[in-house]
Amino acid sequence: MKIFTLMMVLGFGTWLSAHCLGDSANELLSWFDQYDSKTRSEGTDTDTGLDTAGTAIGFDLLYHSITALYAYGVRSAIIIGAYVFAFSFLGFGRAPTDCDPANLAGVDYSYALTNIPKISEGTYDECIAIMDGIFDTIDINKDSYIDKCEDAKFLKAYGNTDEYALEYAGIATREDLHKNCLWAVPDGFDQMHGNSMDMMSTIMDVWPFSMIK
Repeated sequence: MKIFTLMMVLGFGTWLSAHCLGDSANELLSWFDQYDSKTRSEGTDTDTGLDTAGTAIGFDLLYHSITALYAYGVRSAIIIGAYVFAFSFLGFGRAPTDCDPANLAGVDYSYALTNIPKISEGTYDECIAIMDGIFDTIDINKDSYIDKCEDAKFLKAYGNTDEYALEYAGIATREDLHKNCLWAVPDGFDQMHGNSMDMMSTIMDVWPFSMIK
């Protein structure tokens, strides 16, 4: 939910700025076309009379260029600000400080490490069976839930550094791992649809519809 909201802020900030810049670009740029028919016209000063040649275009180019650059700068700053805001808060959240991913004593990850490459090689049902085995391996305390520390230990066993494991550890349920089979198996969605679910049930399993079930 947090990542979705941040992406909405990022998308809206980018869209709004791009729309405003595109909408005003015609006026900002085509303004210079107004000099086509009056390139030799000059303004008059109450004290000195007619201005010297080039006075009008000099001031107009200076002031309007500042306006155009200011508009471009403000809209660009909004886009950059949207990115900075989104990515300042974007993250999975580190694993607990008391978690030691290097402490793998008593945990055998051989099944998960061996079978992960095989996930996309079989059928959807075979993928589900592999995911069940992987879940049972990572779920060290057998509470039917993979917490961040458990995932950090698995990431470490998979060959990542301690810092990476702590920074990018996630959480998951058994059903979350099952959903990976929909894209991991080339025709996973078709097999799942044909085996056990109709189209409406499939749609209702997708966020945000899953929240109202």
